[in-house]
Amino acid sequence: MAQLMKLGLGLAGDPQGAWFSALTKAKDIHEQREIERAFAEWADADSIASHIAYGIDVFCSNDMGNSNATNSILDVENRAWLTQTYGVQFMSFDDLLAGLP
Repeated sequence: MAQLMKLGLGLAGDPQGAWFSALTKAKDIHEQREIERAFAEWADADSIASHIAYGIDVFCSNDMGNSNATNSILDVENRAWLTQTYGVQFMSFDDLLAGLP
């Protein structure tokens, strides 16, 4: 959410304006893609948070956080932190299939 808020505040031009309304004012395809990547990152973070909150110990995804410029929740460094801190185990779809009877 922090990435989206920062983008929205930058597009708003009015400090009193709602940051989320300004997200519709992307000037070009580059700003649109930046907003789309920020939404995707927010969704990834919410998915991880749900897994932690519900005590689900395996997160299955082939997403390695490469589409976000920096600090993706699914990049190698953050995956290691999530495993160490919360015990989240990451599996690819192939890993999951290999473990099925």
